[in-house]
Amino acid sequence: MDEQVVKLKRGWVKNVAIVFLSVMLVLTFFSNTIMNRSLPEVATAFVESGTINAKIRGSGTVTAGESYDVVLSQTRKVESVYVRVGDTVQTGDVLFVLSSGDSDELKQAQDRLDDLRLAYEKSLLNMETADYAQENRNIQKAREALTEAKAELAACTVTDEAVYTAQMNLREGNRVYKELQEAFSDAEDALTKAKGNYTGLEAQLIQWEEELETLEESISDYKKQIKALNNSIAGDAEALLEAAQDDLTDAKRAYAALLSQYVEVDGLATEKTYKEAFESLQGKATDLVGAGASEEELLYQMEALLTTPNTEKKASAEEAAAFKAVKRILDDIADAEARIERYSGAADGALSVEAEIEKLRASQKSAERDADELEEKLDSGYDQLQDLENETEGLTYQRDYLESQVEYQEEVVTSLQEQYDDLQDRQADYESAKDRVDSCQDTLDDLIFALAEQKKADGKVAASQQLDLDNALKEIAEQEELVAQLQGESMGSEVTASVSGQISTLNAVAGRDAVAGETLAVIEIVDRGYTVRLPVTNEQAQKVRIGDKASVSNYYWGESLDVTLTQIVNDPSKPGQGKLLVFTLTGDVSSGQNVTLSVGERSASFDAIIPNSALRTDTNGTFVLVLSVKHSPLGNRYIANRVDVNVLAQDDTTAAVSGLSMGDYVITTSSKPLEAGMQVNMVEN
Repeated sequence: MDEQVVKLKRGWVKNVAIVFLSVMLVLTFFSNTIMNRSLPEVATAFVESGTINAKIRGSGTVTAGESYDVVLSQTRKVESVYVRVGDTVQTGDVLFVLSSGDSDELKQAQDRLDDLRLAYEKSLLNMETADYAQENRNIQKAREALTEAKAELAACTVTDEAVYTAQMNLREGNRVYKELQEAFSDAEDALTKAKGNYTGLEAQLIQWEEELETLEESISDYKKQIKALNNSIAGDAEALLEAAQDDLTDAKRAYAALLSQYVEVDGLATEKTYKEAFESLQGKATDLVGAGASEEELLYQMEALLTTPNTEKKASAEEAAAFKAVKRILDDIADAEARIERYSGAADGALSVEAEIEKLRASQKSAERDADELEEKLDSGYDQLQDLENETEGLTYQRDYLESQVEYQEEVVTSLQEQYDDLQDRQADYESAKDRVDSCQDTLDDLIFALAEQKKADGKVAASQQLDLDNALKEIAEQEELVAQLQGESMGSEVTASVSGQISTLNAVAGRDAVAGETLAVIEIVDRGYTVRLPVTNEQAQKVRIGDKASVSNYYWGESLDVTLTQIVNDPSKPGQGKLLVFTLTGDVSSGQNVTLSVGERSASFDAIIPNSALRTDTNGTFVLVLSVKHSPLGNRYIANRVDVNVLAQDDTTAAVSGLSMGDYVITTSSKPLEAGMQVNMVEN
């Protein structure tokens, strides 16, 4: 009998060992497979020798090859500027609007003509003639009338452009005024909302402070009640109850310990624990009595299955042993619970006091938690209240600022309206004032001419005086031609583009004089070709020649460009240290675009060439990750190792480096971020 028991034990140990080793082998295999799946997947490239055609690369901005300067022939004041640098204009587009009135050159010529006429008139008056007092008096009156008419004309000189500009200014002023009013209204609403939030939060904080004070009073009261009840508890009855509770605790511990042990049948441990065997029997009983049966009915059915003749539902030896062992401890638990119930009745007074203490302690803890939560709310609320106060101050400042802006803009609109009305009134009187000036001028000319004719008829004009008068008339005629020429050359209020192109330079400023001969704007004529200037070192400039073709690496928006090196000049920003390569571009391109050019050098051979995608950089310099192999019984493991390199030459796809040898594998891409020393999973390229 003893030998059979020993054999059974040895067989059981042997079976367990075999199962354990099998499980460990399977886990080892799958752990290696799972680890490989979780590793970063990398693609590699083979280090090889070859040649590289290195290029000089750089970026530059495309500019037009020819430009047109916008220049005025006469000095005028600029009223409005309608273009900006970078705008594209067509022939006839309006560039600027000039203020109304004559140019400085025309005014000077007109003043010169007036001076010549005045000198001529004085010469006539100073001639030795008969008494022409009446004629001179009439001329003087006519001159005074002309001066008065010119003054009225100057006061009424208003052009349509000036009225239009005033109208546009008034419209813009009204628009700004409306926007400011809307912004002020929004600021008022925001301030009202912020004040409401502040008042609401302030009331909430007061309520929380009152609740906190009430909770603190409740906590103090709970402590007093607990202290009083602790002094009234009876110790003997409590000791009996505690002994029964200890028995219940011991029984429950024994029950928990038993459930984790293996069932012993005939002195041998089986493959099931007491818990598994007991639950198995419990499941059979549940199938018979139903899931809604009480615990007593279920235990009764389980005990009945120990002796039932039904072979399918009858308890096995393991289930029977487990039921008996578990039932004994369950009976102990039930006995301890019965004694606790009995002792609870005997010590009802002491236990009721203890229960009351526990309730009071629970209430105290609950009140303390509520108090802590309220304190946190109060701290957060005070922070929010401060934020709202700051927000309210900011909104108040913004509201007041906008209110002042609205008032100021209202004054501006009123002033613009008055200017617009005044210009309209003056414009209505302009034509009649101009007619009066012409009439007064004609009257004065007629009087002067009549006096001259009279003096000639009288034969009292000295020969020398007559020559002076003739010369003065000649000068007057020449000056009148000059005035007429300037009036003919005087442009209108609008300055338009004479060519199509792009604005590259703009010197015109609204409100300032545009001096005759100075360039107001430069229009690049895009139809005449484009150029790009590429700064390089003196050494790089020596490697290229005029006529070399360059390629564009970042041009995707049109047909291919033809780029030719046309000039090599000194770089003014680096005198003596650098050059500028000037390229001429033809094709689909526009001024202002940024292009990256590359012009080739001669190719060279290198021992180690890798793809550009394998190069990496950090604060320590340029490096690559080289794949190394570690052999193991379960297969090869691949490790990414860092190797620092120096880039000797580079083109668009490959680079020649030092520090590597032919036969090395460098990592080009990976499915996850890599660091030196990491294990990786190599995929087929």
